[in-house]
Amino acid sequence: MCRVLPLKFIPRALVNRDTRGFIKIVADADTGRIVGITVVGKDAGDIAAAGIYILEAGMTVDPGRESLEPLSDHGRRHQDSSPVLHY
Repeated sequence: MCRVLPLKFIPRALVNRDTRGFIKIVADADTGRIVGITVVGKDAGDIAAAGIYILEAGMTVDPGRESLEPLSDHGRRHQDSSPVLHY
């Protein structure tokens, strides 16, 4: 399964006032395990560490979507416990 999330839904991109771009997440349809992440946009490299962590940890797209939270704020710790990415 593949989902594309425009940066206009990412809090850090809103703060930076540059929402051009997207995050694409590819996951195994049977297990939900995330197998690929692509980021296109300004400062996309800032998300690289979080993307590597997600892939190496074998995270999945679970019902709460908490495993995708590191992508929501370019590596900055999110203060509340609510999930950030929904699709």
